[in-house]
Amino acid sequence: MKSSFEIAGLTRNYPGFQLGPVSLTLESGKSYGLVGPNGAGKTTLLNCLSLQTRPSGGTVSYGTEKMEWGDWKWKRQVTLVRETPLLYDEMRVRIFLVFARHLYDNWNCGFAEDWLRRMRIDPEQRIGELSKGTKVKLALLLGLAHDSRLVLLDEPTAGLDPDARRDLQDILCAMVKEKGICLVLSSHLFEDIERVADEVIMIRGGQINFQSSVDRLGSIFLYTVVGSHGIGAPSHPEVLEMWRSGSETCLLVDESCPAGAWREEAVRRGAGRRPASLTDLYFALGEKRQ
Repeated sequence: MKSSFEIAGLTRNYPGFQLGPVSLTLESGKSYGLVGPNGAGKTTLLNCLSLQTRPSGGTVSYGTEKMEWGDWKWKRQVTLVRETPLLYDEMRVRIFLVFARHLYDNWNCGFAEDWLRRMRIDPEQRIGELSKGTKVKLALLLGLAHDSRLVLLDEPTAGLDPDARRDLQDILCAMVKEKGICLVLSSHLFEDIERVADEVIMIRGGQINFQSSVDRLGSIFLYTVVGSHGIGAPSHPEVLEMWRSGSETCLLVDESCPAGAWREEAVRRGAGRRPASLTDLYFALGEKRQ
């Protein structure tokens, strides 16, 4: 049975901002997309999970092991890759990996060599001469070669060209499948989330306001109705959100739930209906509607 990361009541307090309390279960062998506006708490959450920032409260555990501040054993189970990885630009890639090998007792030389080839990284090139995308790939290799169980990525594809982004998306999908790790990808690029993640987690103002499997998103539709008279939709559990946009009433509807009577009325009145995109969900669930 695969272990999972259990986050219970995690908080981090700053003047004028508090993350959490956040409670989540992150399963091994699954990937999670973390979305939200700047300042929502995404990076703070990743920093707390990787022990880059000390939580103010709550607990994080893996199986029966509980995270403790300053615990190097925990840090060796977690990899955090930022948008711009901090690497030694003056080193050649091969020397850098030799250096990294001495930091970890469980370094997998065979895996590192194999992924150098798969990621098309020249081992004799200096790190400072690598493209931004290749530096991200090297940082991922570093985290994976010591068999970390939790991989946290903070905007890794920002600024990459479409070819490099697609290449990195393929690498992320492969490493979850082949290594059985737990992956958390924070990104403003919803294409990355939709292609890589098994589940989507939305966060605003330090609080998680929506979580769903990507498969479930296929059953969520956006309805638009001219006017609002007779549409008593908010009382129905299938309606995730309802708001006004000019002369129209917009409804975010989970059609996996039993249909309420309002839906027949909406169709009779010529309601528009289309699959809701992740962008639709982001704005509909993230903004306070009047």
